[in-house]
Amino acid sequence: KEIQKKKRPEVVISSEIVLPFSAEIAFDSFSNLEHQPSWSPWLRAVEYTSADRTETIWKMKRFLGVSYSWNAITRQLERPNIIEWESTKGLKNYGRVDFTEVSENETLMKLSLSFVVPRVVSKLVGKNNRIAKFVKVKMVGKSLKLFRDIVMEAEGIEKTKEKDASEEEIEDLETVDF
Repeated sequence: KEIQKKKRPEVVISSEIVLPFSAEIAFDSFSNLEHQPSWSPWLRAVEYTSADRTETIWKMKRFLGVSYSWNAITRQLERPNIIEWESTKGLKNYGRVDFTEVSENETLMKLSLSFVVPRVVSKLVGKNNRIAKFVKVKMVGKSLKLFRDIVMEAEGIEKTKEKDASEEEIEDLETVDF
């Protein structure tokens, strides 16, 4: 009798933000993968593992008491519009970032991400829609806003006066309630 492995749930999300700078600036900043932890509070480190900078190892901060990491390879890199990757080992995931120039100094950034939910997380959290909502709002959404703010500061672009969610304190992933 063949034992069938239960397929682990996959989460697919997409999030976007309008950036007040060119697609070239956005692409160049985002494609420097070692800087990802500066705007992604859920990442501990990203390191290049190949001389051509197409292979990386990603290390996540502890989440629900567990550390995650994965190796990834860049599948597509088309300056200034597309960055696409896929994990090759560890936490199974695939992602793509599209930068679409809206005007001379305005770019729509869309991040699409899919990942297989680790068993320990799905057991602790349960339903996939809660995981997807958490990842989209608390992790990816905040990361996109922090990315925008960090690049604006680096480029000398002044922030508007309106309060933004990225100005709120980033939650410690260990204390998240589902």
